[in-house]
Amino acid sequence: MPRLSISHLLADTRPLRNQHFRRLWVANIITVIGAQLTVVAVPAQLYLDTGESLFVGLAGVFGLVPLVFFGLYGGALADVFDRRTMLIITTVGLIVTSGLFWLQAALGNTNPWLLLSLFAVQQAFFAVNQPTRAAIIPELRPGRASPAGQLAAT
Repeated sequence: MPRLSISHLLADTRPLRNQHFRRLWVANIITVIGAQLTVVAVPAQLYLDTGESLFVGLAGVFGLVPLVFFGLYGGALADVFDRRTMLIITTVGLIVTSGLFWLQAALGNTNPWLLLSLFAVQQAFFAVNQPTRAAIIPELRPGRASPAGQLAAT
């Protein structure tokens, strides 16, 4: 009967020893948190600006449609184009849309269509970013840490 050690009960952190994997992992945490904050903030701002729940519902449509459409093709794009370049482009797109969200709020803009359009663009970048990030994992992780590295990508 094999001996169980305490290390078998804890998370396998071997992939985090790889500097490139660790950077990608931390960046993914930041990206997902930012995207989720946006999913909450945009409908809230729309309701505060307009007082109409219709725009809150439209936020769901404007967020979901690009997420589904580009999500379906994000993995294919990651296979066709250079993954590193795709990751850079989509990450810069996410940063720029976040900056534009801040700018429109700082300028006191209350145009709901601008906010919905920005949200759709941000969700499209996010939808391509995530499968590209997952597709690049096998290139970064050491062979013996494969199972733990693959789990971290999901």
